[in-house]
Amino acid sequence: MITYTFTDTGNAFESHWINDKVIIPYGYISLALIDINAEALNSFLKSHVDEIYGFRNYINRLKYNYDNNKYPEGKIAFQTGRTVDFLEYLTDLQTNFSLALSEKITQLLDNSYLDEKQLAILSAAITTEILDNVHSQSDSIYHKELFIPYILRSKEMRSQIRSILLNPSIYFTNECLDFVNSCHIDFTISKNYAPGIQKVYHLTDFTSIFIMDIQQVINQQLRIRECQNPTCKRLFIPSSGKNTRYCTLSHKNKLVTCAQIVHDNPTDCFAILAKKARGKQKGFFANATREYEIDSTRICKYIYDTEKLKTLYYDWQRDLSHLYNKCKSSNNYEEFERWINDNYFSSSRLIELGIKKINPKWEEKHLSNSKRDGLLCRDK
Repeated sequence: MITYTFTDTGNAFESHWINDKVIIPYGYISLALIDINAEALNSFLKSHVDEIYGFRNYINRLKYNYDNNKYPEGKIAFQTGRTVDFLEYLTDLQTNFSLALSEKITQLLDNSYLDEKQLAILSAAITTEILDNVHSQSDSIYHKELFIPYILRSKEMRSQIRSILLNPSIYFTNECLDFVNSCHIDFTISKNYAPGIQKVYHLTDFTSIFIMDIQQVINQQLRIRECQNPTCKRLFIPSSGKNTRYCTLSHKNKLVTCAQIVHDNPTDCFAILAKKARGKQKGFFANATREYEIDSTRICKYIYDTEKLKTLYYDWQRDLSHLYNKCKSSNNYEEFERWINDNYFSSSRLIELGIKKINPKWEEKHLSNSKRDGLLCRDK
């Protein structure tokens, strides 16, 4: 039995893969597993397990004949014409199945958050549990989905976990709660990490690893959201408070993210209006601090307090996002449009807010007096 060790560092789990230390932040295990395609995994098992079971039964019959001196050579000939030792062939068959299963599980896991070593740990835990089930549950040959850990194959269980990740105040149903409580999550206390003491989990199955991560997501009150892109709907951890609607994960294994897709190609009237407003405001603030070149001399067209301008823009952007969510949920386009029109920034509004234009500065090295005087008149 393989034991997987995870040290709780306060915001992540520390484990090891081969000789390397691997850090897995809270929530990443759950996000990688919650949308796994159990149906695809079941189809894979259907196409491979029968061969192993069939050949194992064939070997048992041959062994019976061999033990009763009906098959003295201990060899079998296959349709390919090769003659091989049947025990070696079974070993190769099982090894190839194990490798193919591990590769398939790695493909099915969401690798948007996990790196190669983190994926390897999860894939190994799932593969080991399925292989143990294949070798020990021969009565499940006609129901191969039972080889898959319950927490993955049960749509109800994964739906419950998904709901709880999005809203920790939701409770498990009695059936799911009984299953969670049946998991044994053993841990010891370690003093090898500063400061204080830390839990070290000793887990022997994949399900316990999954439950361990879910517990910490709930205990730490991690903010998890569902991507609002209709073609995505994956769960994600927002990197900041600016965008909690669309994930920054690669969309369908492409370099572009859902946030970029929606920003570049808004699909509803609210998003189109918000994008237009952001572009206009961003242009105004950029223009307010822009430099341009006249006669090889760089001169500021406008000079404002840059830090105050940044604060104004970020506050406006935050208010825009708030109004966007509020007005879209109530389908009040008129209110959203009115707020945008009333809150556009202009030079006169900056003066009203007490942010005054400072006299422009210039370099006199290549600028004649007449041109400098003309620039001053124009800027006033």
